[in-house]
Amino acid sequence: MADKTFLRRTPGNMVLYDAHEDGKEVVGYQQDITDVVELTQSLAKTDDHWKEGMKRDWVHVAMIPDVVVVQMLTEDKVNFYAKHDSKRVLQLLDTKYAYLKTVNKKLATR
Repeated sequence: MADKTFLRRTPGNMVLYDAHEDGKEVVGYQQDITDVVELTQSLAKTDDHWKEGMKRDWVHVAMIPDVVVVQMLTEDKVNFYAKHDSKRVLQLLDTKYAYLKTVNKKLATR
């Protein structure tokens, strides 16, 4: 890819950029999610996170970086924020994006 021109940084630290490739203008995005993945995998190693959440009647089951929200929209055709897509989001979290889950539980129901 050719040189990238910085467009803006989102609050979640995702970088949007503009580039020219093969005579076409390309708008892309990238984000380092290494820390998020390490944290989610650490929390998912034991059931402690699940048990503590259940005691409070609320469990934080995944951490979804901005870049993954965009990836779901562009690659999977799923709007993370749309209520009608919530079942599909949970299915994707159980399969393609399981590395973002903080628990070792199945999220989607049939």
